[in-house]
Amino acid sequence: MKRLLVPVLLALLGVSACGSGQAAAGVPADPLKLVGSWSVAGTGQRVRLDPSGFEIVDGCRTLTGTWRADPGGRFLATVDSVVPCPDGSGADTTTPGWPAAARGFAVEAVDRVLRDGAGAELIRLQPAPASRTGQIDPSRPPTEKERAAAGPAAPLPPGAVPAGPAQLVGRWKPADAPGNPFVAFAQDGTWTGSDGCNGTGGTWTAGPDGAFLASALSLSTLIGCPGTDVADSVRAARTASLDGPALVLRDVTGAELARYNRG
Repeated sequence: MKRLLVPVLLALLGVSACGSGQAAAGVPADPLKLVGSWSVAGTGQRVRLDPSGFEIVDGCRTLTGTWRADPGGRFLATVDSVVPCPDGSGADTTTPGWPAAARGFAVEAVDRVLRDGAGAELIRLQPAPASRTGQIDPSRPPTEKERAAAGPAAPLPPGAVPAGPAQLVGRWKPADAPGNPFVAFAQDGTWTGSDGCNGTGGTWTAGPDGAFLASALSLSTLIGCPGTDVADSVRAARTASLDGPALVLRDVTGAELARYNRG
């Protein structure tokens, strides 16, 4: 079955929430409670989520991608590819607007609610019978790495200055990196970047306390490049802080992933 990679710009269409979108209100939520088989209320769409990937069945098309969430109620998703209908129709690569616009989630009884950057409900996921078809298996247990990534991030080290949305917006270059890799965070909640040869991008959200979350397109490397893989560090980051003029991204354990300078 032919798989169509969704270009970055198409994958990010429909984004209206900015990177400063607020996490869902309420007590901390377990991101792994999103795992399951769901139907999107009011539509014919069906959604399956495993601990890191998702699949949307929209008519006879299937869209696949990855998602990220944290205990603060933040949620991001990026569509990577579209599988056309078995008869070859449905090759349209446009995607539903809600994956790119989602910035938060909430657990409401048996339902799961995805919210935009302003906290308004985007879609409501309602329990659906499990399906054995498709690539995503909601019954798959999380790996140790996935379970850790769904937990709370380590606090910033002493002296680190939280980098909120206003400080993050702009273009950054990895410190001491060969070539011309960069990452650019836009006000609308999208980001673009390059390892110096291949373009990438996704969505992002951040809080004034330094909390950070980003999704990234899962694309195979097109050109071998000696540069820095910015997608891996941005996708794995859970906090953002400033060390003088430098931006520092850290993972869920507090380990430094990357250091960037403006430019």
